[in-house]
Amino acid sequence: MAAVAQCCGGFVFVVLMFSILSTVMLSIQLQMIQLYATLLQLLIFKIDVMCMLESIKTIFEILAYASAAIFFIFKAYSGAFYVSLSLHLKSDKRKKLNDQEDILVIDLTLIGGENASLDIYQVQGRITYNNTVEEIFNLEGVKRLTINNINNDLEIHVPWTIYTENKYRVSLKESTSFAKTLIVPNNAVCEIEVIVVGSRKKFFGRKPTISQWRASQISLPN
Repeated sequence: MAAVAQCCGGFVFVVLMFSILSTVMLSIQLQMIQLYATLLQLLIFKIDVMCMLESIKTIFEILAYASAAIFFIFKAYSGAFYVSLSLHLKSDKRKKLNDQEDILVIDLTLIGGENASLDIYQVQGRITYNNTVEEIFNLEGVKRLTINNINNDLEIHVPWTIYTENKYRVSLKESTSFAKTLIVPNNAVCEIEVIVVGSRKKFFGRKPTISQWRASQISLPN
């Protein structure tokens, strides 16, 4: 009987230990499942956050492109891309020629803008005194001269009386000057006006739009 009781006791102990071990393993498995579920939730949340950030990035890129397009259209509408040209007119060089007349020197400086080169068609002026237009004149040096290459470009010949059909071109930020001398009465208050006619150089064969720039100045007697 003692042997039977001892055997039964050992069996019960084994069953009890197996039950405890099974309970521990089951608990560990449940904890692992919860851990996996938590990691899966974090992964899904991370994916959602990444998708949200990517969407926000796309929205900001679209806004940036739209802002750039609006800015470009606004600058074009406000004239930022039109051909610009600065005129500097001087008529302060006035010297006595005789008791009745003065020599008046007119200097006109053209300064190209920052947007495009400019073809000059004509630079013309007029002088007014005694409330009468006394003379309309062209400033010298506007026409483009012919250049002849001689002896394989080793020698250049410029015939000063032969002009080409090509227009004189003012490049970006380039400065060039034209001058004219006039004879005026020595007691006359002279009003000098100049006009520059030109256009942007041809762009992909498009017909250029003719533009004009004007300046004026008063020359007082000495």
